[in-house]
Amino acid sequence: MNNALEFTAVEIDAIMIGARTLYGEARGGGAEGMISVANVIYNRVEAPGWWGHDLASVCQTPDQFSCWLPGLDHDAMLRADLFNISFCAALAIATQLAADIKRDLYYHGGAAGRGTLPSLVGNATYYYASNMKTPPEWAAKLIFVCEIAGQRFYEIPGHSA
Repeated sequence: MNNALEFTAVEIDAIMIGARTLYGEARGGGAEGMISVANVIYNRVEAPGWWGHDLASVCQTPDQFSCWLPGLDHDAMLRADLFNISFCAALAIATQLAADIKRDLYYHGGAAGRGTLPSLVGNATYYYASNMKTPPEWAAKLIFVCEIAGQRFYEIPGHSA
């Protein structure tokens, strides 16, 4: 029996959006930083709401991931290709994230577990760069989980692991 997942063209587009999001948000944090952001995306897909319901919509909901904010220079993120080692890492992580989402949430309704990517941030659905001079207002209402690769991760109260 073949357990390999196959992706549709729409899912491949979503993987590219996910890879560009990981690269744009956390390329300076290496694989650990990108996996942490991937965990947030997974957690948001797992609890669909105003922030989206699948990989692409979660990544591109307005005002959620700073790499997609209007007015920013998106050239580095959008021009990254397979000759860029950090983008290759982001693409590999995004592909695994898409496989986890498809297998765990769509095929098994969440019964299969938490995916194969390491869960570094628990149930965090929010984060911000720790070098911000003033934390976002929402941070005071949420529970601090951890700090990884220059990002501070938070979860909604009552959603602890």
